[in-house]
Amino acid sequence: MTELDVKRLYELKKDPRYKGKLWNREIETFIKIKKKAEQEAFSKYGLTYIVDEYLPAKLEMAESE
Repeated sequence: MTELDVKRLYELKKDPRYKGKLWNREIETFIKIKKKAEQEAFSKYGLTYIVDEYLPAKLEMAESE
């Protein structure tokens, strides 16, 4: 997680749309572990990559287990 990502998390904590208990817990978890969610890490490649490449591969892996 970059410094910009951490800064964004602190901005989200101040945003009234994310004041709920669930949102607060999730934001605090990301701040604590300093790691992005798997899908967030791939978002730099764009939504098309996630939909066309990542999700089908993930679903195929889950089906084979």
